[in-house]
Amino acid sequence: METNVTISPVSTRLTAGLLLAGAMLDAALFFRLVVLPESSQAIAAGLTIHALLAIAGAYGLGSWFGRAEGKVVPLALAAFWPLLFMPMVAGPGLFIVLAVGTRASEPIRVSRRIGVPLGIRWDNAELKPRLPIRQATPERIADDLDAKSSDLAQHRLQAMLRVRRLPTHMQTPLARLALADPADDVRLFAFSLIERLRSDHESALRKLTSSLEPGTSEITRSRVHLRIAEVHWEMVYHGLVEAAVMDHSLTEALSHIDRSIESDPGHGSAYALRGRILLRLGEVGSARGAFERALELKHPADKVLSYLAECVFRLRDFVAVRAYLLRLRSVDGCRGAMSPVMEHWQ
Repeated sequence: METNVTISPVSTRLTAGLLLAGAMLDAALFFRLVVLPESSQAIAAGLTIHALLAIAGAYGLGSWFGRAEGKVVPLALAAFWPLLFMPMVAGPGLFIVLAVGTRASEPIRVSRRIGVPLGIRWDNAELKPRLPIRQATPERIADDLDAKSSDLAQHRLQAMLRVRRLPTHMQTPLARLALADPADDVRLFAFSLIERLRSDHESALRKLTSSLEPGTSEITRSRVHLRIAEVHWEMVYHGLVEAAVMDHSLTEALSHIDRSIESDPGHGSAYALRGRILLRLGEVGSARGAFERALELKHPADKVLSYLAECVFRLRDFVAVRAYLLRLRSVDGCRGAMSPVMEHWQ
């Protein structure tokens, strides 16, 4: 794998400053050597300063070009070794080169190849790389949960962890699928997921019911009844209730939505929800009337017309199906999953 490494010019500026100081000291020692040509101390000090300047210059130029690794530093040092025998040139020359190099305002980027070790789990031929969690689809997760081999229990548990990132109405069917898993951990996780969702809805119902006090205004009571009906409907829509409990939730939702409409008959979303509840109960004709009333009250057409098309389809009024879908096609933004259906009825 290749990555970009940014090398800041700060280190080169620091090296250039040190070289300037070394060049000044080099000049002082050179003049002393001229005055005292037989001074062994001046000769030793001069050679030491030259050596340090060559090493610093090699490293500085190496980092400037972004190659301060491997064999480049020794090669650069060998190239600058002759400067040891050039008094008054080593320090100032390297300083000028580095000072010009550090004028670049952009940091240097170097491509570097990095090896990433693979985990042991990739050695299992039955395990294939999966998409990242944000790209996981319900169909892919369902395939993972369907792998009932005992050595893939941890893999199925990871699939259940991805379930929690899906919309709520997709979580419950997958969790119910995992309730039949042979691994205890997977079954317990799926059961706890369903129970947590159910508990959240039941807690919301208790709080909403307790807020219906005698002195509450009609508008407030209408909104509370509407919200209670929505929570009951969500429990059905999310698959948290089944059989007789589902029928009870639908009946309670219809009762509360009727109370909401009684207190505030001009609320379009209440009629839209009433239509969905009636459609689920099989009362297609009443559901159609509720959806039509929602449209009259200016409820968004894109949230109603598809249900109206379903109502008239179940009533075998195919001319009305085409009419509703053509109206839906004219609404801005109504495309996507409904496009094949609208093209079929056009």
